[in-house]
Amino acid sequence: MCVQIQQPNERQILVNEKLVQKDIDGNWIAKIELTTTEYEAFNKHVKALSREDATNNKKP
Repeated sequence: MCVQIQQPNERQILVNEKLVQKDIDGNWIAKIELTTTEYEAFNKHVKALSREDATNNKKP
């Protein structure tokens, strides 16, 4: 199954057009339940974002 991920902004991610939003505590909440495949792809995306943020925040 192909999973399409789009991120319109830093607090919203669309996984196969299913909205997942970051709440005020920093938790990602899916409005519609994700399939196992969608959930795994979403987790990979979020982990990649975390690694990217860590890399960008390192001091030279």
